[in-house]
Amino acid sequence: MKRLIILITAVSSMLMAQDAVGQYKLSGVDVLYTFIARGDATLTVTDPYGFGVTVPVAEIPGGAPFSTQAMQLTDAALSALGINLNVTLNDDGSGAIAEGSYYPDVNTIEDEDGNCVTLQQVLPVTDEFTYSSMQNGMDEAGFAHPGVNVMGLPGISQKAGQQIGLFGLSGSNTFEDYPMVPEHPTLCGPDGSCFPFTVGDIDGSGTLEIYPDVNLLGIPEYVPGGAPLTGLTGGYFVDADCEDGSPCNSDGIESVYPGNTAPDMHLEWHGIDGASSGLGYSELEEEDEDGDGTWFDRELGIPGITATYINPACGFNQPVYGDVTEVFTAMGLGDCIDNVGSAASGYLMDESLVAWGGFLTAHGALYQQCLSYEAYGILPAGTCNTIGGGVLLTDDSNIDVDPSCLADYTPGNFEALLDCAGRLTMNFDIPCVPIIEAREVVAEFISVGGGACGTGDMNLDGGLNVLDVVALVNTVLNGGGRTSDVGATSAKFHVSDNEVTMTADGYVTAVQMTLSHGNDFTLELTEDALVADYVTDGTTTNLMVVNPGSNSLFTANDAFIVETIIAASNSQDYMHTEISYNDEKPASIESLLTYKIGKAYPNPFNPTAYMTLELDITTDVSVKVFNTMGQLVDVISEGQLSAGSYTFEWNGANASSGVYLLQTQIGSVVENQKIMLLK
Repeated sequence: MKRLIILITAVSSMLMAQDAVGQYKLSGVDVLYTFIARGDATLTVTDPYGFGVTVPVAEIPGGAPFSTQAMQLTDAALSALGINLNVTLNDDGSGAIAEGSYYPDVNTIEDEDGNCVTLQQVLPVTDEFTYSSMQNGMDEAGFAHPGVNVMGLPGISQKAGQQIGLFGLSGSNTFEDYPMVPEHPTLCGPDGSCFPFTVGDIDGSGTLEIYPDVNLLGIPEYVPGGAPLTGLTGGYFVDADCEDGSPCNSDGIESVYPGNTAPDMHLEWHGIDGASSGLGYSELEEEDEDGDGTWFDRELGIPGITATYINPACGFNQPVYGDVTEVFTAMGLGDCIDNVGSAASGYLMDESLVAWGGFLTAHGALYQQCLSYEAYGILPAGTCNTIGGGVLLTDDSNIDVDPSCLADYTPGNFEALLDCAGRLTMNFDIPCVPIIEAREVVAEFISVGGGACGTGDMNLDGGLNVLDVVALVNTVLNGGGRTSDVGATSAKFHVSDNEVTMTADGYVTAVQMTLSHGNDFTLELTEDALVADYVTDGTTTNLMVVNPGSNSLFTANDAFIVETIIAASNSQDYMHTEISYNDEKPASIESLLTYKIGKAYPNPFNPTAYMTLELDITTDVSVKVFNTMGQLVDVISEGQLSAGSYTFEWNGANASSGVYLLQTQIGSVVENQKIMLLK
């Protein structure tokens, strides 16, 4: 802590000049998410046959990092995914993400059955924030890049040991808050709820050093809730964009990806959920959405657990849960192992099932149930070890326990399962694990600045918007007679019979609108304007009318919603706008789309599932299948469909048993159904 106090004192005495000024476009990103369990969690598997057998297979200890997820995207990958993040950093410490930007993120959603599904998503973003920067911050403060993440563990940054710039950010609706002066965060929410953190006995001393005690590596191994973490939260940057005379702290930057576009700025930040970052809750900060009594709400869906994949030629049609490499090698089956990965369906091994080859079989499950009856005195001791003894397990069934049965269960042959069954396929119970998320973000940017003329920023406000169009138009029209007219301070827009008209208390130089609508949407813009144009992407249209000469702006062929509207008569201020509808305003974009998606059937299925779709309009439709890790498994349909009824079929003969997501996208609207394949 002494070193941190010295750092804060040194930096606080510096002149806080903003020297990361510029306009930048994202050209690469390397992110590592680390997930810390907020409490102990038990992972289980359950049989899909209706026996009701649920077996614990793993424990996640509370306070410990237990899983990571990487997001690594080059410039080409960003373009392929439609990610276009444009950021402006102004010299007054203000910043903005330009309209039309898209940002990659990892989010967890809950499906209709309560299962958490964690997906990588591309989200539209427009944002304003404040920032602070100092290109020689580490040098002035007398420290170097620590090379560790916010948890005090080795990080992904390639700048370890270097003295680079310091960067802080706050007030963003997209990114987390992090300070320019690095600090040790706590795992506490604004409500005072705190959680512990532990890295375990990483020095191998046999003891767990509790803060403030340190281990042989000089760090505590257990941090109680409310105590500072070993690592730092903060932002660091390297700026090589010196061509326009602006300050920089590097002669050149290499991308973290060989062959990727050379960046002009390297920006990284380290953060963790809690009060300091402003992240960690769900949609509503004031509500306890996960019901744990704390401010924290983030959950993680775990799509599968460690499993060993076996060559089917060796008689295993499913992977085996866990890394059983040593066990199979000892059994003389080492050559049968293909790889160790993750699975949501598989066979389960257990030492107590040695009589069944170490695998959970139908009879093995009955045997374990029988043992529990013995333990509770329902059956006499020793009954379960009587092979063929006619053990009475229910009121109306007399089932022999035979440990000699090892043959695989044949789908559809349920009687054989009860008579002489084999290994049971067990499905992983996908949990929603309450977590705290830590983030290491390395973002690379190329400069797209170079002056107002080159960027279109006519009014030099650091952004590209309708005000710049107004500045240009007023420049062009200067001397043309309009400068003596009175510019409007307010404008009213009215929607009637799919036409938009405008009235104002003076002249309006430019109007910009964003519309939401159904598919096959077209519009006819006024011809009485200096410029009038629009762009439609799916169910969204952006339009601009410059120097309109009449009240009518456009007429559309179908209903729409005006999502945003801005208008201006000068290059410095937007005017007040109002909008009204002659008829009732549509409730949502979904209300403008006409379709009906049927429930997938049968569900569960083997091996074919069907889904119906009814369309009243011609539109773009895609039907795809994803696994629970968000990976694309199959494309059933892709392209434009005319009005009518359709039945889609997915044959899972080549897929493993487990849970899948059947995703239907109609226009920009996406609906998911969970389907279960049982073999």
